[in-house]
Amino acid sequence: MQRAAAAELGLAYPLLSEGPTVNQHPVGSAYGVYHLRQRHPGPVDANAIVVIDANGIVRAVRVRPGQQMSAANVLDIVDEAIGSEGGAK
Repeated sequence: MQRAAAAELGLAYPLLSEGPTVNQHPVGSAYGVYHLRQRHPGPVDANAIVVIDANGIVRAVRVRPGQQMSAANVLDIVDEAIGSEGGAK
């Protein structure tokens, strides 16, 4: 699914998405974006984007509890974090 989304958006960098599997969120937990308190029920507590550059440096973390993010939102976050030199569209 992530490869298809990256291809559709013309992205030159990989995407990672952690599916909503109850009690199995190693990536979200590692970046501190899982188990945030919010009003709605469900296995995933927050939508978050973590931008990591080619050197493995975290350039941005954006957490949106209870909010959806569009492709345009994601691209804006990546562009702001690493700009066109990092491969953002």
